[in-house]
Parts: sequence; C-alpha cells; structure tokens
Amino acid sequence: MFKLILCLILLNSILPTYGVETTGHLTLLNKGGQLIVGETYRAKLILAPFDKRLLIRDQIENQRFLDFFYVANLKKISVSPNNIDATEVKLDLVLIKKFDPREFYIFQLGDRNIPIQLKNFVIQNVDLNIKDFLIMENTVNQTEGSFWRWLWPMVLFFLLISVSIWWKFFRKPDKAKYQGVAIGDLQKIKTHGDLEDVYRNREGYYKILSNVEREELEGVILAYATEQFKKEWRERDISDFCKKINTIGKDKHHGV
Repeated sequence: MFKLILCLILLNSILPTYGVETTGHLTLLNKGGQLIVGETYRAKLILAPFDKRLLIRDQIENQRFLDFFYVANLKKISVSPNNIDATEVKLDLVLIKKFDPREFYIFQLGDRNIPIQLKNFVIQNVDLNIKDFLIMENTVNQTEGSFWRWLWPMVLFFLLISVSIWWKFFRKPDKAKYQGVAIGDLQKIKTHGDLEDVYRNREGYYKILSNVEREELEGVILAYATEQFKKEWRERDISDFCKKINTIGKDKHHGV
C-alpha cells in the first residue's frame, strides 16, 4: 500500500511537467519606448508546466532566441512564485532584426518545440537601427573584458613578487654608507684584541672598502699575519699596527 501511494505521488509530480504540453510567454520589463534593433531589453520568460532543472544555462545564454533576439545575459532561473509548476527566467535580450507580429513563436529547446507568446511588446513601432549588430563581435568584446578583469590581478601579483625578490637578492646596498661605518670602526682600533677582530672579519671589510682602502688594509693584515703567533707582543708593536689601520681612509672620511 505504501509503495502504491509513493508511486502516485511521483506520478503526480511528473505528469504536470511531462504529461502536458509546455507553453510560455515572454514579457518585456522595460517601461514604454519602441523596440530598436541593436538595443538591449530586460525581459521575463515563463514556461509552464516546466521543471527548472531541465533548463541549462548554456542552452540559452549567448544564443539566439526566437530567431530575432540574442540572449546577452541570463540573470536567473527559478520556480515561479505564482505557480510551483512554472519556471521563471529573467534575462537581457538584444533585438537583432525586425520581426512580424504573430499569435505565438516557437522556442526550440533540445528536441522540444515550445510555443511562446509575446506580452508588452510594441510590435507595430519596431524600427531599424542603421548601425550594424554583430553577435560575434559583441561576444568577443564581452570575452575580452572578462579576460582583462581576470588578468590584471595576476599581473599585479607577479609584479609584487618580482619587486620583493629584487629587493631581497639583487638590490645593491648603500655602499658609501657602509664604507663610512667600516672606516669609523677601523679608526677606533687600539688593542691587540681589536687587531684580532679586524683579522677575523677581514673579508667583510674587503667587500665594503674601496679598492685603495682595501689594498691598504690588506698590506697591514699581511704584515700582522706574519707576526700573529709570536710569543710576546710589545706595546709598541701593537700601537704601530693600530696606527696603520687607524689611518686607512682617514682623509676621505675625516668627518666620521
């Protein structure tokens, strides 16, 4: 008994859609005015009885409709608020050619031919616009617009990444600034421990100093290396090495 009731319920939901011929009407939502070829109009299409799940967006959007319209935008497909067995479609239509008034027009949807009546269309005032209307050109322009809207964020993203990589790995440091700091450190050398610090960090100084200053420091470091491990250091020897290092770049960076 339960299975019988279930079958009846299913049949009751299916028959209104498939057991009765679907018809429709198209209503113009724009207020007043004459129809002009090439212009866009807001419209509402009602199909009844019809299951909205059978309507695929790609079957309508960017396609010819009733032979004299082009669907520029399919906004919404929903169940009609006035009839649960009806489907409501809101769309933007472009009039692509003049048409003659009839009682109904045929909408070919797959293997179905659905008769459509027009409502609120001022057919007797249809005028031809002298400008040409090319569906292909319109579609390409829409596609190009979408492409650029997608491309600009990607370009900006890669630009930011490139600037970050350059800043981290390829940006040249302010060498003059670091040279001044290095010369200032060398002018403060006074003790044997300070000499050892300069010797350990000599490669860093070589990279920062100018060619002339680097040669001067290399000469002092070479002389210091020959005596570095002697058992006893006299204060005079330490002072001589410190003075030589203190004079490196002194004339150029006297204000440091």
